[in-house]
Amino acid sequence: MMLDIEPLVREVAPGLLSRRRASVACIATTRRKYLVFDGGMPAQPRCVVEYGDAERLLRTAHVLRTLSARLPGVVPAVVSCGPREDGSYVLIQEGLGGVPWFRVADTYGSYDLDPYGSGAPRLILVAHPVARSQGPAIKGPAVAPTRGPAATPGPAGAPASRPPAR
Repeated sequence: MMLDIEPLVREVAPGLLSRRRASVACIATTRRKYLVFDGGMPAQPRCVVEYGDAERLLRTAHVLRTLSARLPGVVPAVVSCGPREDGSYVLIQEGLGGVPWFRVADTYGSYDLDPYGSGAPRLILVAHPVARSQGPAIKGPAVAPTRGPAATPGPAGAPASRPPAR
């Protein structure tokens, strides 16, 4: 599967990869995501590829398109979303630099929503109504995972909050 990712990106998004060879890394959590790096440019992936069922990926693409239009450079834009010859569906989104989602809880304070002026409160205000408009079909946690006792989920897209230390 990983060997198919680079040719897929070159076919579906000609010109996205400017280097002769790309490298691909697979992040396997609930769903596999393939991070595609453009040759010797490891600072950030050029795009992220995900296979899945049509309904979920089309819904995800809709949310990403809506949010990325309002928050470009913060929420990844959709490069392509559609069926393949074998009947599978694929979503390709732009790669963004920054902290991977699974390191957010380690990087940001437990209840500091905007420690570096990143625009997180604006992201929450824009993302929450868009995600809610998708109804109950969007499943999974609404917040980044946190560590420690008594974490309380915040609004969709916000880090969980914890009671202040005593």
